[in-house]
Amino acid sequence: SEVLLNMRILKLQGWEMKFLSKILELRHIEAGWLKKFVYNAAAMSSVLWTAPSIISATTFGACILLKIPLESGKILAALATFRILQSPIYKLPETISMFVQTKVSLGRISSFLCLDDLQKDVVERLTSRSSETAVEVSNGCFSWDESSTIPTLRDLSFKVTQGMNVAICGTVGSGKSSLLSSILGEVPKISGNVKVCGSKAYIAQSPWIQSGKVEDNILFGKPMEREWYERVLEACSLNKDLELLPFHDQTVIGERGIN
Repeated sequence: SEVLLNMRILKLQGWEMKFLSKILELRHIEAGWLKKFVYNAAAMSSVLWTAPSIISATTFGACILLKIPLESGKILAALATFRILQSPIYKLPETISMFVQTKVSLGRISSFLCLDDLQKDVVERLTSRSSETAVEVSNGCFSWDESSTIPTLRDLSFKVTQGMNVAICGTVGSGKSSLLSSILGEVPKISGNVKVCGSKAYIAQSPWIQSGKVEDNILFGKPMEREWYERVLEACSLNKDLELLPFHDQTVIGERGIN
C-alpha cells in the first residue's frame, strides 16, 4: 500500500524494478506462510468436523469390546451429550486463532508501552524575548538507535535567527526528516546542544487527516475564532481550494482526504 501511495516518487526515481523485486520477494514469503496457515486450518477443520462421529464410534466400540451393555437410554444420552459438545468443538479453531491474535496484539502494545520516554533535556527552550535565535544546534550528534556505533546525524552546527527562511536540501535518505525530528526533540541526543526559541509547528511529509469536516481538521479541537480562522485560510492559500468543494469548509472528508 505504501508503494501505491508513493508511486509517483518511484516513477520519478526509476525504482520500479528494484521495488518490484523486493515486493515479489516479500510476497513469496507471505505466500509460504499463508499456505501453511491454510493447510493447518484445513487439517484442523477436517479433524474437528469428523470428531463427533469418531468419538461416537470409538465410545460405542469400546463399550462393545468391554462388554458393557448398550441400552437405548444410554445411547441416546451419549448422543445428546456429543451433540451438545459438537458446537464448542466446531468453534475451537476460531477460538484458538482469536487467542493467538490477541496475544500478538498484547505483545505489540506491551513492547510499545515499555519503550523509553523521550529525553526531556534534549532541547533547551528559550523564551521568544530572550534571544533573536530561532534554532541553534552546536556539535549535535543524534541517533535513532542509541546502541548503534554509527549515529544517524553527527557534527551538526548551525544557527537560524528570527525571520529567516531556511530550506534543507538533500537526497532521499540523507537525514532531512531526522534533522527536523532532532530539533523537535524526538531523536535521542548523544552529544551537543539544541536551542529552540519560542513556539514551533511541524507539518509532516505524510499528512494526518481526521475523518470529519475540513473546518474540524483546521481547528483541531480549538474554539472557533473567525478572524484568526480567515487569516489562516488566507496564509495557507486554502480559499481557492475550498471553493472547489461542494460545501466549502463544511465538506466531510475521510482519513486520506477522500470526500
